[in-house]
Amino acid sequence: MRRILNKIFSSRVFFVIFALLAAIALLIYVEITENELHTRTVNNISIEFSNRDIFRDAGLWISYQTPEELSITFEAPLNILNQLDRDSVFANVDLSNVTSTGQIAVNYNIIFPDGITENDVSMTRNYQQVTLLVDRMSVRSVPVQVVYTGGTASEDLVEMPHEFEPQSVIVEGPEELLARIGYARVSVMRVNLATTFVDDLGFHFVDTYEDELSEDELGALSADVETINVTIPIRMVRDIPLDVTLIHGAGSSDENTSLTITPQVITVLGPPETVRDLPPINLGTIPTASFTNIFSDQLRIILPSQITSESREEYASVRVDVHNLDVVDFQVENLFVHHAPPEYYVQIIPSHINVRLRGRVEDLEHVTAMNIRLVADFRELDIEVGQRYWAPARVYIDGIDADIGAIGDYTIHIRLLAEAP
Repeated sequence: MRRILNKIFSSRVFFVIFALLAAIALLIYVEITENELHTRTVNNISIEFSNRDIFRDAGLWISYQTPEELSITFEAPLNILNQLDRDSVFANVDLSNVTSTGQIAVNYNIIFPDGITENDVSMTRNYQQVTLLVDRMSVRSVPVQVVYTGGTASEDLVEMPHEFEPQSVIVEGPEELLARIGYARVSVMRVNLATTFVDDLGFHFVDTYEDELSEDELGALSADVETINVTIPIRMVRDIPLDVTLIHGAGSSDENTSLTITPQVITVLGPPETVRDLPPINLGTIPTASFTNIFSDQLRIILPSQITSESREEYASVRVDVHNLDVVDFQVENLFVHHAPPEYYVQIIPSHINVRLRGRVEDLEHVTAMNIRLVADFRELDIEVGQRYWAPARVYIDGIDADIGAIGDYTIHIRLLAEAP
């Protein structure tokens, strides 16, 4: 018997028959296993909405929905269940069927991966419908407010009124929610500003009770901008003295001249980087030879760009006094013209000009009209033959070694002729 069995088991025919039977058994097992039904619960299935554009064009808005996600138990063969998870399955709500406001229960469809339909599975849903709270959508302009409480880095720095753009935000959302919004608040999270602050900042909607809207409420709103451009100008306040430039002449000097400016200082306001190193403000130049003893006038205070007067002065009173000098008038006949064209005749129409000199009494005693001459220079003129001109003239004092000079400006009346009259 053993010999017969050994012969059978070692024969080629046995192995062929055995392999065929094993393959048939395996096919039967696989077929039974594949068609056997199993269950799997998929949680956190997202709910998506189609035809949103139609819904929005109707002026409608979803303020609230429940549930926000689904949990579904699927029953199907393993080869199908293995393709179902939260990334491949989602629920779809068609909003084109929603046409009214209020609380509405809507059906949803489960969207499966390609190749799988609802006929291939059985489902047990935790929610049979999705409940929506539908509001009428509206648009409103909401004012912007910038809030900064951080102060400045020092007492000489001043926080100026805030500048921001845009000054209002266009918000779209449910009418009821829009009505609750008081303003859009921009909070500047900085302290001790030393220079002007500029940045693009986000904002929060605040209701009429000064409470910020919740994340869920913010999700129901849509704004036309995401940030507000905010500028918090920081200015420096500083007292700056006023000054003038004196050009001495005709015997004047720092020792015999006094200068009075009212006010002596002004309070200015401007960017710290400019005001910090600002020198005294010069009101202009005053030649002391342009007046006899006293100069008095209102001079305009001209400030550099971006600097303003905090004390609001626009003019300063300036007085210059020349002391201890005497004034003498002379009738001068020494009138000359230099660099005249040699082919023409220069006619000096007046025979003399009155000249006023200023200096110390003891120096003026030695001066006569013969020491004084007035000279006009043709190089500074552009004239035509036959025309009359008042040419600027310089006053020279010859033969006197003293600090004496002429007061005021002088001209010589001349005419250029083709020949002597």
